[in-house]
Amino acid sequence: MIQFAEVIGFSLGWSSLVILCLALFRFKLKAYIPQIIVTSLCLSQVSYTIHAFHIEHLMALIQPTCLFLCICLIIRVRWTHSILMVTITYLLAALIEVCSIYCSLDLTQNISF
Repeated sequence: MIQFAEVIGFSLGWSSLVILCLALFRFKLKAYIPQIIVTSLCLSQVSYTIHAFHIEHLMALIQPTCLFLCICLIIRVRWTHSILMVTITYLLAALIEVCSIYCSLDLTQNISF
């Protein structure tokens, strides 16, 4: 049951990243709903496997490669465009993550009870 909850959590995260990727490059999201679901399920299994086998040190190599393969093979985008999509999406997602962590730290430090 814990595995199922983790896979659902991973698939929500991956679906948001895939939607961000497609939206950044102005894809029609409604036309790609089945591909988004399949891609997020595949990538969530990859994430779960990484955590299950404790190979988190390879996460930065495995996950972008799998996202690249999913965009090429499932969403059917040319490999040159896929490389650009994965790179720009990961950089933007990292920037969003850093900004949200900074803002949450800033908010928690300024609140006094």
